[in-house]
Amino acid sequence: MKWYTQNIPTLGESVMCTVLNYVEGTGFNVTLDEYDGYEALLMLRDLHSKKIKKNVASFLKVGEQLPLTVTNIDDERVYVSKKDIKEGEIAICKTYFSQTSKLFSLAKRLSHVSSFTELQWHEQFTILIMDYLDKCSDKGEDMDTHPYAMCIDKSTLNTLPLSPPYMEVLELKHIDLFGIQICTIKKYFNIQSYQIDGNERVKTILLSALALYKNDKTYTNQELHDDQTLCNVTLLPIAVPKFELHVQCYLPKYGVTVAQKILSSIAGSGLDYYKELTETPKQ
Repeated sequence: MKWYTQNIPTLGESVMCTVLNYVEGTGFNVTLDEYDGYEALLMLRDLHSKKIKKNVASFLKVGEQLPLTVTNIDDERVYVSKKDIKEGEIAICKTYFSQTSKLFSLAKRLSHVSSFTELQWHEQFTILIMDYLDKCSDKGEDMDTHPYAMCIDKSTLNTLPLSPPYMEVLELKHIDLFGIQICTIKKYFNIQSYQIDGNERVKTILLSALALYKNDKTYTNQELHDDQTLCNVTLLPIAVPKFELHVQCYLPKYGVTVAQKILSSIAGSGLDYYKELTETPKQ
């Protein structure tokens, strides 16, 4: 099955290919693995920037999988190159291919635990991938927002543009698919006291806020799953007056609630300065 709505890649696109065979004096026929095995040609001149001294036919092995870049499309005949793909693009292409392969492999597993067919799941995942690529200038530019990574992370699962019935299945079968996945809610804030005993005041207020949910032990993933009112709370000083709050729990909504209650306690404590930050502050 193909991964995208279009039948062939675009010019300059990096694609994962599998070597099909060697054509004497011409090059290698390869299949475009992301485009349902569509065939392309890797010509001899595009194998390497330097002259190949050994037997050209043995330069690549039949069945070998490698990233190549599309250099020409002539009347739907696709030409690819090994010498023109950059080192950084190779790593990105491999990582993207690995993540996307895992996403589409879920289609078959999900068809066994739902009323939807493998093809229906595949179509849904194609929508996810096309949406992801629309947001990225290159494949795999931001692997943290790759649909597969977001499926695994319970805190981002419900932000995927999936139809509600499919989303419901993913949420219900999440443990069966990925095991127990714990989410971590992160919040960043600045606090400061200008009093003589300012540092002690800050320390006291922070300890008081943390006491709302602070526990004597760190709970395991299994414990957080079995009792979903439990959480692990950690406060990390980045560079005073900057702090980072972590709330680890099973349900993302519960983690957000806990974090907000702790921050509200700090904000209402009467300190001279408090500001919640919207992004990770620099070290």
